[in-house]
Amino acid sequence: MKKLLVILMAIFILSSCMVIKYTHEQVMDKKMADLHSKEDIINSFGIPDKKKVEGDREEWIWYYGQERRPADMATLLLGNDIGGTYNMTDKYLKITFKNDKPYSYETQGLDYSEKEENPVGTISAIIGIIIGLVLLSSVYSL
Repeated sequence: MKKLLVILMAIFILSSCMVIKYTHEQVMDKKMADLHSKEDIINSFGIPDKKKVEGDREEWIWYYGQERRPADMATLLLGNDIGGTYNMTDKYLKITFKNDKPYSYETQGLDYSEKEENPVGTISAIIGIIIGLVLLSSVYSL
């Protein structure tokens, strides 16, 4: 229970200090709207790792490694303390072209969101930490 409270406090702290100015989808949608050719795509993302052609559609894929994701809620909250299980997933960007023009995109495991500092949230987080520590010390006699 103590570890769960610490995890929840950490999540609160991290989410309070920054706010999302533009979501991943907003950033990608704007970027894709500004890219009109394969040359634009290469200039923005570099040479793709894989290309696949089917009829009038072509897929370009960029791989950015793998990430370890918890396989269940218990692993997410408690991690290795319970012998947690994880899945390895690829992080990638896939852009589909139709008639040689960028048509759609798909991402997994990437975050192009734009964040900015949140001073009010930071102050709130510090106050929350102090209150949390006082509560924890009274419950667990720290």
